[in-house]
Amino acid sequence: MNNFEQQPADELQPYLQSIKGMQRAKAPEGIFGRVMGEMNRPVARIVPISRLSLVAACLVVLIGLNVAVLASKFSNTSDSISPAVEYYGTSAEYGYSY
Repeated sequence: MNNFEQQPADELQPYLQSIKGMQRAKAPEGIFGRVMGEMNRPVARIVPISRLSLVAACLVVLIGLNVAVLASKFSNTSDSISPAVEYYGTSAEYGYSY
């Protein structure tokens, strides 16, 4: 038995009187249809211009860095010696001409 059932009946009367007029809660008519309609309604998401400009600036910087790295790599390859030639010696020793 819980503590509520152990109390004398005269102490429970105020509590029982306070719940006499209570009724079961009822949902408004058509609430389910309105909720489902709200869930199925398409939502337009607008991206702010400031965010678009930030993304565009980041892309321009990344593309610029890629172009700079590739340009420096291609300009350095014609002047530098192959790593294999540096390791094994000159190409003339093995009969190769570059």
